[in-house]
Amino acid sequence: MVWSANKLNAYIDRLIPHLAFKKALTNLQHYEDFAYLITNEHRDYVIDYCLDQIIAKFAREEDTDESELFEDFEMVAGFFINICANWPFIVSSELQSENGQKRCRLLLILKSLFSLRQAYKHITVARHLASMSVWDDMLARFNDGDVEIRIICLDIASVLLKTESSYKVITDMRKCIARRLLDRRFKVRLKAIHVVENVASVSAEKVCCPKLMKNFASRCADTSKLTRFSALVSNATVHQILAHYSITDKIFVNHVFKVSSACLERYKAYEVEEEEKIHVETVFQKILVEFHISNTERKVKNFVRLIKHSTNDALRSIAAMFLFHRRMRNAILRILNLLAQSTKLAMLQLSKCLDSIANYLHVPDVEDHEMLNFLFRNRIKNDTNLIENLRKVFGDNCLSQESMKQALKQLHEKVDEFEFNDWSAEDEHHLIDVLVLRSGFLLIDETFLLCLLSELNTLPDVYNIRSASLLTLLSVCYPQYFRLESIKKALASLNLKLIITLSNDAFTSLARFDENVNATFRTIIENTIPFASSSPEY
Repeated sequence: MVWSANKLNAYIDRLIPHLAFKKALTNLQHYEDFAYLITNEHRDYVIDYCLDQIIAKFAREEDTDESELFEDFEMVAGFFINICANWPFIVSSELQSENGQKRCRLLLILKSLFSLRQAYKHITVARHLASMSVWDDMLARFNDGDVEIRIICLDIASVLLKTESSYKVITDMRKCIARRLLDRRFKVRLKAIHVVENVASVSAEKVCCPKLMKNFASRCADTSKLTRFSALVSNATVHQILAHYSITDKIFVNHVFKVSSACLERYKAYEVEEEEKIHVETVFQKILVEFHISNTERKVKNFVRLIKHSTNDALRSIAAMFLFHRRMRNAILRILNLLAQSTKLAMLQLSKCLDSIANYLHVPDVEDHEMLNFLFRNRIKNDTNLIENLRKVFGDNCLSQESMKQALKQLHEKVDEFEFNDWSAEDEHHLIDVLVLRSGFLLIDETFLLCLLSELNTLPDVYNIRSASLLTLLSVCYPQYFRLESIKKALASLNLKLIITLSNDAFTSLARFDENVNATFRTIIENTIPFASSSPEY
């Protein structure tokens, strides 16, 4: 018997309320009636009508329309669960359909149903489906041939990880995300990276899985530049979340520092471009250590945490960054000194120096080269006071953070005085920001070093070599601070084993920077270890 669409709709409307709640299970007649509709020539129409009505329910902002098939979201969830339990072939056939729109439609319904848990804690669709055959059909869609469907599946994984606590659900979603992080299409990999970061911001422990963390960290070396840059930021963000998470601090510490090491190691990767180095430095300074914040204790703890747990390659990258900052400050100081001269030779050398630092600032375009030249040759050169202030702060004798900030403020104000026609003031401000970033400006000061020495003094002996190497590095890059009496006193107050490590030429030459520090170290060692030889090895 062929029914009209209106008659079918009316009949379905009467059946749905009885199929949406568990109490209706006792009324077999309603199930027999619905079974009849979906096993004859009306099957496709009935299924499409019901699924479209579910989508319509979620699409509406309010639940006040009396003409709706479903009165509330609990009815929608109940109906769908009963469909999966009693007629799983309906959902399975939709998920396995050759029609991509049908697969997409059902996945969007599943995503909407799973999302109900965020507002209605008692609606637990995922827990019911996890024990049904439909669940495996849904998991199979994570490997769907359609990119957009794989992306929708990742959205589903994000919702489930943030709302569910079931071991099976969490484990399955972790596995699926871990595989999509290695997807052949960069759009899917990019989406998977964002999902991990998004979930970590809500439930950090749910992403602490060895395979997931390994694949997540590996995206920092992705073949796609866009994916790689996104992975660097996301890995650093997740590291910060997990590093301050009490549960992961002890249990998952190895997985946590896979992500930070993966970020830092890119700095010294083979044939890495300057643009990517700038990106890594930004991540290091602003996310991993947070040098821009005023809380010195937090900055130091972040820094020491990296030194403790990063890989040797990551530590080499940190050292390379600080040494590059030193060279960059020297190069800018040389440019400022040349600006104060007016000889033909000085101008020739100035051009070479500007071309040299332009490569490090990633300004390959002709316009960007002109902007860099204009910044130094016109804006800075014409202001003697500004040149003098910048020479002071880029030299090795400046100890005042306020002087540095004031000089940078003066430079930014100089840009705002008038705007050049060929580029905007915003572009020039950005160029100055990159100069500051690549010069390691405003990273280290006396307070930071004192706090750092105090923190290093409390570390276990196993970290002595790393601590000594770090102090040596900083003394080379920021020698002016190690001439201060407060820093010398703090060095002399370090624990004996760390002092011995600092004094040993095999590890460091720090003691040679100041004879008084050297003599103090010798006295401490000889007084504490009576049998110690006075030979040069100490």
